[in-house]
Amino acid sequence: SSRIVVPHYSYWTGAYIVSRSGAEKLLAQNPVQKMMAVDEYLPLMFDAHPNREWSAAFTPRDLRAYSAAPLLIEPQFYIGQKGYISDTERSEIIAPPKDEL
Repeated sequence: SSRIVVPHYSYWTGAYIVSRSGAEKLLAQNPVQKMMAVDEYLPLMFDAHPNREWSAAFTPRDLRAYSAAPLLIEPQFYIGQKGYISDTERSEIIAPPKDEL
């Protein structure tokens, strides 16, 4: 269909549907041990992330990703707009326990 497109790197994970095989691929990489934002992790897994060093830590990167054009879901507000709220942008960095340093 002309409305189904393959996404490139995007730092906006608003909504997604994951098949069982896709979830298995995501979990097989043990993402909790390599903690990162889902906005970074998903593009890594469908091999569209611009940071090749990060990509090298995840193999295989063969998740299949699709999007709709036009988008089916969009944010109500974008960064900088009145009413925009983020629960992550101003999050404090949590230091690892000293025994893990």
